[in-house]
Parts: sequence; structure tokens; C-alpha cells
Amino acid sequence: MPTIKEIKELLKRVKQKSQKQKDQSIRPSPMPPLSPFTPSKPIRKQKEIKTLEDAREIINNIYKAGY
Repeated sequence: MPTIKEIKELLKRVKQKSQKQKDQSIRPSPMPPLSPFTPSKPIRKQKEIKTLEDAREIINNIYKAGY
């Protein structure tokens, strides 16, 4: 059976280790998610570019139809 002093020492060690891990795992700011298909562009920008291209295509179709 451990004594009270041993238990206090163990708790101090655990506390020190847990504090060290918190310091190591902190990131300054989250990075945007990256697409697996194009490594240089974030997913959000790809969606915006795709919607812009779709909008341009729709506008061109309207102009061609004479509306």
C-alpha cells in the first residue's frame, strides 16, 4: 500500500507531465482543410471557383439564347 507522501509525489509527476503535453500541442491558428486532389488550394476556395465558373456558364447560355 503506497503512503500518502508517495501518492503526493506521483500526483505531482502526473501534473507536470500533463502540463508539458498541453504546451506542446497548442497550435497558433487552425489551417483550412486541403483538398486531396489539388494540394495547393483549400477546399473552400475550390468551391467558390467552381460556383463562379458555373455562374459564368449559365450567364453565357442566357446571352446565347437571346434573353
